[in-house]
Amino acid sequence: MSQGVVHGGLLYTVGQVDKESTDVGEQTTNVLAKIDALLAQVQSSKSQVLSASIWLSDMATFDEMNQAWER
Repeated sequence: MSQGVVHGGLLYTVGQVDKESTDVGEQTTNVLAKIDALLAQVQSSKSQVLSASIWLSDMATFDEMNQAWER
């Protein structure tokens, strides 16, 4: 499985997860670091992200995830 594929100048990635932490904020930070690394490999940046889907098992953790996303 590829972590990311570039097609037509766009990086497509899916299924980025963090299996090391149970804390939603830490998981979000770790997954975003993985995505940052993939973007760096293709000489891109977060400013060029078109879409992101985030799946939470409990909406009560939304604020925790959102705080990590905003950082």
